Amino acid sequence: MQNDFNTLLKAMEQLLQGKIQPVQKDYYDISDAAQYLGLSKDYMYKLNFRKEIPYYNTGKKVYYKKEDLDAYITRNRVMSQSEIDEKAEAIINNHKIGR
Repeated sequence: MQNDFNTLLKAMEQLLQGKIQPVQKDYYDISDAAQYLGLSKDYMYKLNFRKEIPYYNTGKKVYYKKEDLDAYITRNRVMSQSEIDEKAEAIINNHKIGR
């Protein structure tokens, strides 16, 4: 037991020092996807039911593609005030030119 703990501790130290890289997965199960997004598993199931996030169903397990999880995060982007101001100014200028 002590040996397992020491092995784990050594691996964690190497990871923190950047000597080893965490495993990057292309597909996540529901637990990993929820953790990746910072959501609960229950909420992930709600997203599935509402068809708000793409997923793969093998019959027994649900999987998510990493790029789909990233797309879910980025599609909910809120513009900054300066971006809103720039967009409004562009619309006003285009309206003045079109007269």
